[in-house]
Amino acid sequence: MTATWILGVLTVLVAGWTIWRIIREPRNSRNGLLIIATLFLVWLTALASELQGYPEDRSPSLVIGSALLIGVLSIIAAGVYLLINGAVVIRREGFSAATLVPTVFGVGLLGTIASL
Repeated sequence: MTATWILGVLTVLVAGWTIWRIIREPRNSRNGLLIIATLFLVWLTALASELQGYPEDRSPSLVIGSALLIGVLSIIAAGVYLLINGAVVIRREGFSAATLVPTVFGVGLLGTIASL
């Protein structure tokens, strides 16, 4: 087995464990760390598959592109999460300046990505 296969299997196992943990206990703070670990393993698998090719085929485009894609998707996911969290907080605690903070940050994150 090559490093790509080993990292791929490890990535699939960690992703499955992450999904299982999120479904089992959605409010656990460890879920965020597991998501970050899964995304990092996806990037490492892409890096290993890129470096496994022939020397003349080594192009950093896949590695750089996947890192950028994972970064942008993480920011979008954080923005959407903050918008949903803001809506839940406003519904539970009422409309005030303190309950608008997650919504404002979510709009800020998504606005920053949209402006790029």
